Amino acid sequence: MSNPIYSQNDERETPERMSFDFLFDGSGNGLPCATAPTSASEIKLKTSYGVSVFTPMDYLCTYAYPLLVWLHSQEGSEDDLLKMAPKISLKNYLCVAPQGFAKKNGCAWPLLCLSDIESRVLESVERVKKQFNVNSRRIFLAGMDAGGTAAMALALARPDVFAGAAAFNAPAPRSPMMFRQFKLQKKQSYFVGFPEDSQLYSPVALKEDIDAFTNAGLNIQFKEYKGQTFEEQIYPDINRWIMRSIGSAVF
Repeated sequence: MSNPIYSQNDERETPERMSFDFLFDGSGNGLPCATAPTSASEIKLKTSYGVSVFTPMDYLCTYAYPLLVWLHSQEGSEDDLLKMAPKISLKNYLCVAPQGFAKKNGCAWPLLCLSDIESRVLESVERVKKQFNVNSRRIFLAGMDAGGTAAMALALARPDVFAGAAAFNAPAPRSPMMFRQFKLQKKQSYFVGFPEDSQLYSPVALKEDIDAFTNAGLNIQFKEYKGQTFEEQIYPDINRWIMRSIGSAVF
């Protein structure tokens, strides 16, 4: 891009003000750090559990980035983030993925231990915030299978921290108290994606989730994916969902 883009009030443009199909090069949209990477980077944080971090191309230390927290599937790992984050966006987000828990009980993200999941996710977020410029009002959760259900549960439990959650091939958590923070949850955004003929997300569970979230008045979108490339199809939708959530949010 040869000419910098400015808004009418001469404020510098930021990624979320642009079309999600537009990739800014940073040359005229901010002041790049001297040490900022010019290419997307993959980082492994040193913790007692695995944590993967993805930093965007042309990272600008002067811009507070939205942060995407990915909770991997039952059969996956935190390293999945390093394969999928570039397919979501090379430039729009910082991303982090903590490792799930030992699968002694058959689940990497056991909802009975939601407080432990919360502690691990928040610790991972804080580690990223210490090294990079994160917009604390734009932290989104997303996950696959059991990770998707955990992402929904955590976002519902902590609407003061998370701007929303996306769940893929995962039913929402079942709890009579899930909408107890209604006023804050109304400001969040949710997205649920599932493949046709899903073995993990039955039509009955889907109808229950649609009814529950609709009756609660929460901002949620459901989408069915057809074909054999379910995971490949979700990446652009994650980008669009976050961008639209940011665009429609009131801060």
